Amino acid sequence: MMKRPTIWVVIADGSRARIVVPTERKATYATIRSFDSPDSRLPARELGRAALGRTQESATPSRHGIEPRSDPHDRLQKEFAGEVAEALNGASESGMFDRLVLVAPQSVAAPLRHALDEAVRHKIAEVIAKDLTKTPDHELAAHLEAVERIR
Repeated sequence: MMKRPTIWVVIADGSRARIVVPTERKATYATIRSFDSPDSRLPARELGRAALGRTQESATPSRHGIEPRSDPHDRLQKEFAGEVAEALNGASESGMFDRLVLVAPQSVAAPLRHALDEAVRHKIAEVIAKDLTKTPDHELAAHLEAVERIR
């Protein structure tokens, strides 16, 4: 008899993530780990972003605002994706899961996938482009039909 694969479902947005696993009872899930980055939810003015500078064109007397080189929210979201990926990479090395399902908006899933080790990327069975971070565990089954197919 073949062993059922251990499936982890990573549900993430830019500042929250959690790992849920299917339980023995069909169509139920339990959270085994949560991640939180409250700084990613702060307004830009509170992230140390100073007032934008102004410049004047030499040909006309008009002035223009200078855009920053990078958005502090993007930087924090990439750092957060790296933190989640580091935990998944370590768990994969320990053999804690066989298959992985990512549930995240595309803007979050892409940096997360990029931060994962090659071996972990090969374990990704499905990517679902949804934000389910505020969905409680007992309501996840309606959104995760793909996990039932993999089981």
